[in-house]
Amino acid sequence: MWRISVAKQVLAGILVICAVGACAPDPASEAPEKMLPGAYAVNLSGPVGGLGSLAKRKICITTPSDETPKLLVQQFLLDHRGCDPASFERTGNALNGKTVCPVDPRKATGSMATTFTGAVHQNGVEGEINMALDVHTIDPAKQRDIDVAGTLAQAISLTYKATRTGDCDGSEAHLWDSPSASSGW
Repeated sequence: MWRISVAKQVLAGILVICAVGACAPDPASEAPEKMLPGAYAVNLSGPVGGLGSLAKRKICITTPSDETPKLLVQQFLLDHRGCDPASFERTGNALNGKTVCPVDPRKATGSMATTFTGAVHQNGVEGEINMALDVHTIDPAKQRDIDVAGTLAQAISLTYKATRTGDCDGSEAHLWDSPSASSGW
């Protein structure tokens, strides 16, 4: 009898793990889905109880293409003068991107990398944005502050979610299918 209840507890634990997503299929192994046209609510948020919602946008996608998920996410990756253009790779429905920005050489050496790891589906894109600092200041007295900032930046994972809300009604910004057209955001 004791063995049966232990087995039931183990089975219940496995079901709970699967229910929270640990047994979900790998997006990279799925056939690529094309996003549907329409209005999308885009939200970038921080940890619960911490940063809350950092940015919200409403975007209209009239003619989705293979570039659409990348362009949606690219708006939230650092894209300043001197940064490497954001590079993205899509395998199945998995979408991964990264951009690297150098620091001001008059003050420090090194760079800051921003990465996106997520998944694409017909009605949107979801994932996480993380940052990593590799910076060494010219002024050694400020290095401790930089190290603390780097540790904090790496500890915070931002949640990115673009969800289709219906048809475009004209109040949304338009997402164009060329990176140069969207770089002014």
